[in-house]
Amino acid sequence: MTSVTTNKPYQKGTNMTRGWWRRSVSFVVLVAVTLVSGARMAAAPAATPRLDWLFDGGITAAARIGNTLYVAGSFTTVAPQSASLGHVVDLSPATGAAQARWPMLDGPVTTIEPDGSGGYFIGGTFSAGTGPGMHLAHMRADGTLDPVFAPQYPGSHLWTRLVRVGVSLIAGGPFQRLAALDPVTGADRGWTPPLPDTNLGPFEGANGILYVMTSDGSGNRRVSALDGTTGGLVWTSAVIGNSGGFADTFSGAIAIAGTRVMVFIDRLYSLDAANGAIDPAWGGPETAASPRREVRAMVVSGGGLYLAGVFTNFLGQPRTSLAAVDIASGALLPWAPQTVGVVALAAGAGGSLFAARAVNQPGPAIVEIDAAGAETAWAPEAVLAYPTVIEVTGAGTLIASVSRLGLAAVTGRAALAAFDLTTGALLPAAPILTGPSPVFLRSMVAVEQTLYMTGRFDHVNGVLVSGITATRAAAVDTATNTVLPWPAASVPTTNPEFEFARWRFADRNWIYADLDTYGPARRIHATTGELDPAWQAPRVGGQTEQVILPARAGLLAVNRLPFAGIGVPRSAVGMLDLVTGAFTEQFRITLESIHTVALDGDTVYFADVSGPYPSVPTGPIRAYDWRTGLPVTAPPVT
Repeated sequence: MTSVTTNKPYQKGTNMTRGWWRRSVSFVVLVAVTLVSGARMAAAPAATPRLDWLFDGGITAAARIGNTLYVAGSFTTVAPQSASLGHVVDLSPATGAAQARWPMLDGPVTTIEPDGSGGYFIGGTFSAGTGPGMHLAHMRADGTLDPVFAPQYPGSHLWTRLVRVGVSLIAGGPFQRLAALDPVTGADRGWTPPLPDTNLGPFEGANGILYVMTSDGSGNRRVSALDGTTGGLVWTSAVIGNSGGFADTFSGAIAIAGTRVMVFIDRLYSLDAANGAIDPAWGGPETAASPRREVRAMVVSGGGLYLAGVFTNFLGQPRTSLAAVDIASGALLPWAPQTVGVVALAAGAGGSLFAARAVNQPGPAIVEIDAAGAETAWAPEAVLAYPTVIEVTGAGTLIASVSRLGLAAVTGRAALAAFDLTTGALLPAAPILTGPSPVFLRSMVAVEQTLYMTGRFDHVNGVLVSGITATRAAAVDTATNTVLPWPAASVPTTNPEFEFARWRFADRNWIYADLDTYGPARRIHATTGELDPAWQAPRVGGQTEQVILPARAGLLAVNRLPFAGIGVPRSAVGMLDLVTGAFTEQFRITLESIHTVALDGDTVYFADVSGPYPSVPTGPIRAYDWRTGLPVTAPPVT
């Protein structure tokens, strides 16, 4: 049997638990069933069953055995699409109950800004409703996406901050982009604000003025005030701190309260909102012996400025992750919660605050902290995973965006799920993986009725399997759900090459794999688990990126090439000889990041692709003629 990788491959240093992709099994079936079977793409919509299940994490591989489709990845739960809460949810401040009111998106939301009419402008890594590479949308109060709001930007601008100022919606993010948009149409107003530095930091707006933090090449920071209508410069402060040389990062924090603009760089500063003058008596300096700290969020509530970040003391007093100062004097307040790992704050009623925790922190994803600094009994539904933005709405509800889908009525799964291809039902009979958190599968292939897998786990169905702490390998007889003694006891599974294997394809005798992010393709014996010492695909300038499926008496493969500039070919497409492993190049393309490849007749399909920024936008599927290497029309993914 065959398998196909369906999402981003694991790489050294990658945290698979942070996978945020919205995935329906229908796309997995399209690749794993239609292309592997050799059916023409034109027949796919009528011939391919649609399994409308969603996952709360990434998908790395799929394998079909008989009428069962196995799906592997970094997810922990799956649910039918009808039970999904999406990436943006409303929570009750009284009970924590979640409401699915907002549109489904294909990626997380990293910034939310009220539109003043019960809806929100959102930015992030999604593309639904805005076209490839836009990542901006307007969610109307009725829960629909606004079709009139349609910003047009080439490439992949990943917006991290939205602020309404005057008649404009200000969007900012990486690549030093600051845009003023028409909040109705999304049209760019063509701002060219005369900022003193090219490196942008966080920004905030109030009373028609946009306050922007910038830095020079040495990390020296200052704040500029811009007219929210024209983009004209109102004032620029003196240098008020240094970010420690991190000139190009969107670090620091800024908040506005009345006549004060408060910023955190290496410590807290207060500026006069009218002219940018620094208040030397406000706050008090940190001591030189204080450890370097990071503030990720600041919110004004009542007469206090509340801060969240990475620190263990603040203004000379013990504080862990959270602190508060008096806005009038800058003095540290006695408020000292013990909640750690906070990445976002929102002001609640009666002096309380809602705090969102970082990934892998214990306890609920969001907690409520009362005015005295104690956590209340309030807790959101457990389905909420990895909130990135929280805000209390004008209607009194709490809105949150999450990196992983919020899934209601979930069925628990750890990295592996099985589906009946006829009925679309989730099957209970799938191998159960356990081990150090987080459990995930890096790759998976099938040979007849045996399922082979590798990833982060240590037990399958309660049986300890071979491998080392970071990576294990296992084989399961799916007919009996029995763990097999594989690899053989004589095979050294502590080999570093084996640790980072990404299995791509298997036949009756061999499992073909990329054994390292930058390693050549190799093959492993399906019976013993031993590496074939003779078969090794040579690298062509870079590394072997994909070894996918047998075609034309070989294995379809992609070799990454050294970067040589925008628009220059980045990948060589060709075949690996099944006997020798030799690579024969067929053509070259500019696509750089390719996560799924398949050959159907004379057409090669590439899925989840991107090219060297900004010449080739991200897209779901691209297709090329095998004979000429020229692009052809690819079918839409629905």
